[in-house]
Amino acid sequence: MNVLKTPFEKAVTALASAVWAACIIILIIFWADIPNRIPTHFGMSGQPDSWGGKASLVFLVIVGLGCDILMAVCRRFPKTWNTGVRITEENRERVYSLTARMLGVIRLCMAFMFSYLIYCSAAAKSVNTPLLLALIFAPMLWYLVKIIKAK
Repeated sequence: MNVLKTPFEKAVTALASAVWAACIIILIIFWADIPNRIPTHFGMSGQPDSWGGKASLVFLVIVGLGCDILMAVCRRFPKTWNTGVRITEENRERVYSLTARMLGVIRLCMAFMFSYLIYCSAAAKSVNTPLLLALIFAPMLWYLVKIIKAK
C-alpha cells in the first residue's frame, strides 16, 4: 500500500529540509570561528562531559542526515511498520496515514534536535535536556495515542 503524502506532510518535509540546509550553511559560514576543541557529548544535566575536535560536528551532520534519510526510506514501506495496533482492512488507511504523519513530524523534530546539538557544541554551551527529550518523545506519544484510538 502506497501512503500518499498530505499537504501537511509535504510542508513538514520541506521545513525539515530547510532546517537541515540552514544548519549546514550556517556551519560552513561560521566554521573558522568555531573553536578547535568543542563539547562532543552532554550528560543528563545538559553539561558537556566529553570534548573533541570541531570535525565531530561533521559527524553529527552525517548521523542526523543518515537518520533523516533512513526515516524517509522507511516511510515508503508501511507494511514493515510496527504500529502497536493490529492492522485490519477497516483501519489500514487511518493507521498508516497517522504513522506516516508521525514519521514526518519526527523527522522535523530530529532536524531541530540535531541543529540544536550542533549549535550547542559549536558554541560550547550546555544543552536543555528536557527540550531534547520533548522533541523526540512528545510527537511519538501524541501520534501513538491517536493511532491506538484509530484502531
